[in-house]
Amino acid sequence: MEERLLCHIIIQPEIGAIAGKKIAKQIVSAYKWDNEKGPVICFCNENAYEYLVRNGLDEKLYLDVIVTSDKINEEKAKELIGGDDNIEFQYPFLAPFWDKEEIDSKINDLPENYQELCREAISKELNLSAL
Repeated sequence: MEERLLCHIIIQPEIGAIAGKKIAKQIVSAYKWDNEKGPVICFCNENAYEYLVRNGLDEKLYLDVIVTSDKINEEKAKELIGGDDNIEFQYPFLAPFWDKEEIDSKINDLPENYQELCREAISKELNLSAL
């Protein structure tokens, strides 16, 4: 099987907490891809990068994180990483999202360490939103 690269493109327009539905979608997507097809990298803006670092996701989830203040799109990303046909792009912070029951089910399907990573990030972001 030929290895493929997944690029998450995450743009967070404002500083602050991230919704649990976004976190679950992001972590499930990265885990499944890494487990089945190959490495995952992330292109993000500075606000999203703060969230990644705050939750340790920059190191635990991605092979590499590329932070840019420029508008990032698939063409620009391919240009920056020397893209070819073995790259797929996903936007985990954009709809559609799962409902509460689906989120719980998807998280429970992850290995224990990823379940913990996901739940800790959701909890931390929920606490941040309460401030």
